[in-house]
Amino acid sequence: MKILGLKTFLVLGVWVAFCAASAAGAQDAERPRALQIEAVEVIRPPGPALDQATKFDAIKIDAIRAESIDERRELRRRMRRRWHDAKPEEREQMRDQREQWQRELREGISDDERQGLRRRMRAREQRRTEIRSLPEAERQALRDRMKQDVGEERAALRQRLREVDPGERELLRQNLRAFRRLEAEEQRVLRENLDELRELPASAREQLDTNRRRWESMSAEEREALRRRMRQLREMTPARRHQLLDRVLPPGGESDGSPNSRDEGAAPTSRGIAP
Repeated sequence: MKILGLKTFLVLGVWVAFCAASAAGAQDAERPRALQIEAVEVIRPPGPALDQATKFDAIKIDAIRAESIDERRELRRRMRRRWHDAKPEEREQMRDQREQWQRELREGISDDERQGLRRRMRAREQRRTEIRSLPEAERQALRDRMKQDVGEERAALRQRLREVDPGERELLRQNLRAFRRLEAEEQRVLRENLDELRELPASAREQLDTNRRRWESMSAEEREALRRRMRQLREMTPARRHQLLDRVLPPGGESDGSPNSRDEGAAPTSRGIAP
């Protein structure tokens, strides 16, 4: 009996030791796996961490880029539609305008044009500053007076429109429809050109009107030949252009007799003849 009890005690001891060894082996096996999981969890993408604000800024930048792409697509679509709807002479004008813009970008504007642009910008900024410095009551009175002046001007324009011949009235409507088809930037440039036209002296405006009548009286072949000559004149160097104008124009320049009439008169003449 004592031997049997001793054997039973030994068997139980071996069994307990075996169970303990199995449990320790299972824990040792699970520990590397847990370490691997922790290592996987702490892995971060390369580069600085993106917080919520940075992610929001990235989303905004993507939205702005997508919007700019859509605007460029819309602009190209409008330009293709305008080109498709344009008449042959309008397409020729668009080509000439594009070539002129490209030359202006390559050559840049002259010193006189740059100074004139700076003067106009300073004058506009000065007017804005003066208006902003006024009290609110005076600014409101100025707005009311401007509205009244605009109303009176519109009434005068309507009266003048009623006095215009039917043919000229229809031509005015066509020009107005063509102006409304222009882009906002083109309308702004055209308004600035009209402002410069109103600031010209009477002799220069008469010369422009004479050039316009000459242009309207020309045939299609004469207009095309004149376009080519004007294109060649614009592509010349300044020295060559002045040499040609000195040979072609009268010795006294234009009719106003000013010292700069030859240079200043050549540009209105070209604008008045070749659209």
